[in-house]
Amino acid sequence: MTLRVPEEVWVFGKGPSYDHVIWSEVGPFRVTINDMLFLIPNASMAFANDTNMQDRIFEQINNFLTPPLMISRNNRLRFPFHLQHDATGHGTAGYAVNVLSDLGARKFHMIGFDAYHGDYSYSKLFDSKPQESRIYDGIIKYIKRIVEERKLEMIFYGKGG
Repeated sequence: MTLRVPEEVWVFGKGPSYDHVIWSEVGPFRVTINDMLFLIPNASMAFANDTNMQDRIFEQINNFLTPPLMISRNNRLRFPFHLQHDATGHGTAGYAVNVLSDLGARKFHMIGFDAYHGDYSYSKLFDSKPQESRIYDGIIKYIKRIVEERKLEMIFYGKGG
């Protein structure tokens, strides 16, 4: 069996553009990065490389009517639907773009990745403080490189997008 994803995907991060999502405009193939799995209705796929985040998700997996396909770099395959993919990537978001493009995605709607526009804050739904801007700058730089190399279409929502 070959796993494929649609050419158009909607990827959700924790940035403030998430606060302005118009759900009627969001396509059906929804991909979450880390904590966003807890907020996105009907997620198709979830990426969580950090072991602590995987533990949090695993503790709540029974709360999902339809568990999403979990994808990670490590081999702790313990979710109902879990795939290990050996792609590289900078941060979970960079890894996700790499894997999704390997699986057939060509058009990415990036919601909550406001660091692309220089806004490093989080959605108002999160109490935590964002990481240092240099971390997000590295992730965005990696994503831009993948987009250019693979000739992907990427729409970043938020200020200027």
